[in-house]
This record gives sequence, C-alpha cells and structure tokens, in this order.
Amino acid sequence: SVLVGDDVEFDCSVPSDITQIQVGMKLEVEGVFNASKVLVAEEVECREDASVEIMAYVHNIDLNNNTFSVLGQPVTVNDLTIMKDESDSQEKEFDLMKLFESDQVEVHAYVDGANMIATRVIRLGNEPGQSIFSFSAPISSVNVDPNDVTKADAITSAGIEFDVSQLIPKISSDIIGDTVDVIGTYDSTSNAITVSDAQL
Repeated sequence: SVLVGDDVEFDCSVPSDITQIQVGMKLEVEGVFNASKVLVAEEVECREDASVEIMAYVHNIDLNNNTFSVLGQPVTVNDLTIMKDESDSQEKEFDLMKLFESDQVEVHAYVDGANMIATRVIRLGNEPGQSIFSFSAPISSVNVDPNDVTKADAITSAGIEFDVSQLIPKISSDIIGDTVDVIGTYDSTSNAITVSDAQL
C-alpha cells in the first residue's frame, strides 16, 4: 500500500491530486517506508501506455524543443521519458544531448493531439547510411486511390503515411484503430517510405 498525503507532488495533468486516481492508471511513486513498512509517497508521476513502437534512424535533432525525428515525424522527449543506451557506447547518463544523427533507436511513444511523446528511447547503435525501419502503430485513416483500387495509403496515429496496397484485400473502414506492423526503408532526403511488408 501507498500513503499519499495532501502535500504530495503530482507530476501529471491528470491525476493532479489523490481524488483523481483511478483503477488501471499507471503511476510511478517515489517515497520512503515508514516504521509500519508503508510507502509514504513524496512524488507521483504518470506513465502513459505506449501505443506506438518504432525502430528507425534519427534525424533532425532539435535540442531547443526537445525533439528528434524518425520516419519524418518529430518525437518529443520530456522529463518522464526513460532514455537508455544499449549501443557500444554504453553511456551511463544518456539523454537527448548525447543522441546523434544516424543513431538507430527504438522508440516507445503515445500520441497526444498532434504530438508523439516518447515514454522510452533506447539507442541501439550508429550506422550512417542505413535506412531500414520497422514500426507498430494504430491506423487512423485509409485512402484508396479512386483511379486505381489496387493502390492505397494509410496514416497512423503517429502521423506516418505509407503505402498499404498489399493489404488491399483487408482494407475497409473496419481497420481504423487496428494496429499495423510495417517493415521497410526510409529516405530522409525525400521523406519517402518504401514498404517491404505490412501486417495487421
């Protein structure tokens, strides 16, 4: 059990106090144990569910706005983002300032309005010139070419637009909200995604 007093700091928009805590919320609590072995909370942080997972190469790092881009989409890093270095560098205190163009990263994120917010960023390595990616994200819209029904594009909740022609037999409004797993290559110069495999 956790004891939450009136003076506990909530690092969240919701819940902002103990009255707004609900069953199922993911929270991270910092505090100390009292003599009764009850955790007395000093700070409560929220952890959003990550609906988007991307493995790709970094470009367009913006330290002023705490963002970097993958697959043409900006990813925001905040105080709650867990950053870990699993590359050969093994940086102990890894943060956005130690991220480089062409670093391969694994991003776990959620979408808040038009923003993709990272809950976790793992650096896997640095391989200049590489373009292979994979991602998993919910589909937010599908557009079938009216002049050629064998062609279609989809947009995910993370804003990533890609060709889903190979999914044509399964395409309908029923797949909106479904998660798609995509593998392919990305050209950062032309912002072009080439899909080699897509599965619902």
